[in-house]
Amino acid sequence: MAVIEDWPAYTKRKLKYLQPVHGTAMGSIQDSRDADPHYERNPKFFRKGVIFLDFIDRLKQTDSSNGFYITVGNMA
Repeated sequence: MAVIEDWPAYTKRKLKYLQPVHGTAMGSIQDSRDADPHYERNPKFFRKGVIFLDFIDRLKQTDSSNGFYITVGNMA
């Protein structure tokens, strides 16, 4: 057992906690990373707003991907 498994934040970062608590919140993701070889230079073209529940559903349907992810930070 890892030390952090006793921390409250450990259980709160799981989808089963996040979905009912934050599910209707709007967020920003980067999407379709594979569409542009210069993706890192053009992030504004791949940013889109999503409802967090929709993002969670997409995560559950994806085995592994680097093509979409949540954007954190001030994008202005």
